[in-house]
Amino acid sequence: MDIFRTAWPDLVVRLDLWHFMRRLAVGVTTDTHGLYATFMGELSAAIFCWDKSDLNLLKEAKRQQLIQANITDPSDSDVSVRIDRKELSLHCRRMTRSTEVIRERIQAVLELFGGDSGRDTMGVPLFHERIWEL
Repeated sequence: MDIFRTAWPDLVVRLDLWHFMRRLAVGVTTDTHGLYATFMGELSAAIFCWDKSDLNLLKEAKRQQLIQANITDPSDSDVSVRIDRKELSLHCRRMTRSTEVIRERIQAVLELFGGDSGRDTMGVPLFHERIWEL
């Protein structure tokens, strides 16, 4: 490793977020655990958010679509429920949250799934003990 520091003293290696998420997933007992997909979804939501201006434009377009379908004065929840994941990814940019927010949210996700709510119906925990070392 010292060879790299001498040859490239200004080299900075960064881990992209997808690989970071996969590294945390190493602390999971198995990817077939019943809560694995939910955990990965919550982990993703802790890191990424939708661009608010894009999301507001999509909600307004969906509201107009509902009005044209004779749904008078749709509520915000009516509009949000009818926006699917495909529409979000097609029309809205995803952004990463601030470092502090990501850190707080990941900690909350780990604590949530590290407790009793992180066990499947057979009582098998989602995490190995090593999750806290990761």
